[in-house]
Amino acid sequence: MGPGGFGSLMQLVIAGKVYIKVTHRFMQCGTAPRHDDCRSLARLLLEANASQILWGTDWPHTDSDAYAGRKSTDVSPFLDIDDGLWLNRFANWVGDEALLKKILVENPARLYGF
Repeated sequence: MGPGGFGSLMQLVIAGKVYIKVTHRFMQCGTAPRHDDCRSLARLLLEANASQILWGTDWPHTDSDAYAGRKSTDVSPFLDIDDGLWLNRFANWVGDEALLKKILVENPARLYGF
């Protein structure tokens, strides 16, 4: 499977014990600006158990790195992230409309009970 914790995480996904939320931060595993090499990781998760995968944004896109050395009352600027671009990229990686509906609609509805 995979080294260390990743293999254990994949076993939990396969067994249906955990959900994985695929977000903009998650999809920064590859080369900017497109991060296309993250496609293989997304496909690996989908093939493991697509019923346990969710897509989501990291909105409001706060920059946790900006908090280093700041007071808790300081305001950090939001990052300029195009969620539509990331959703379209992920939809392209999924490649199947029924599977995309499962990830965007059915899985969250089941998890959150709506």
